Amino acid sequence: MSAARSAGTRLAAGAFAVILCLFMLAAAGVDGPAQGSAAGAAASGGFTIGLGQGGVASINSTTAPAWTTTATLGLSGYTFDGATQEAIQWKLTLPAAYDSSKPLLAEAVIHSGSTSQTVRFGIRIGTLEAEDVTTAPDTILDAQQVADGTTSGSIDTTTTLSWSIDSGDMDSAAAGDLILIQLDRDAASSADGSELDVTVAEFRIFQ
Repeated sequence: MSAARSAGTRLAAGAFAVILCLFMLAAAGVDGPAQGSAAGAAASGGFTIGLGQGGVASINSTTAPAWTTTATLGLSGYTFDGATQEAIQWKLTLPAAYDSSKPLLAEAVIHSGSTSQTVRFGIRIGTLEAEDVTTAPDTILDAQQVADGTTSGSIDTTTTLSWSIDSGDMDSAAAGDLILIQLDRDAASSADGSELDVTVAEFRIFQ
């Protein structure tokens, strides 16, 4: 057998092996990163932005949550009071990868004590322009998008809240726009049945 034919045979065998491996993974139900998740966004060429300790207090009268570290899991994050309305805000530029024809997704990983409890968090987003420097956030920010959840009741388990926000619900923001994003706990709502503090250990937006 010639060297060229031998190399061609090895190449064909290698390709067959790859195809067979992919077929076996599919048959076993092994998938890539889930779509609609932060990992899936990264895998599909989208973007993920983590929003952490760089948040600032709202310029309206809403109290800002304190940045704390939980004693049980050692998780750091903003801890929202169970009785007082609190909010935290970030300013950021929507990346070029943002597609306004698709929803902006968000996740908040929350943690509380050993009691299972219902909680409600909300997100509000608005675009920022030069004339908005001294404008009250309630005028800039679009309508609140809420996410309800029930904490696990286990001190070593977190719960993830999820949002899907259309461009029309975030002041028609587009790629390259400077936006203001607010995360708040709607402690006054009847949907939030807990008076215990809740720590947001992770908060991210992605697409």
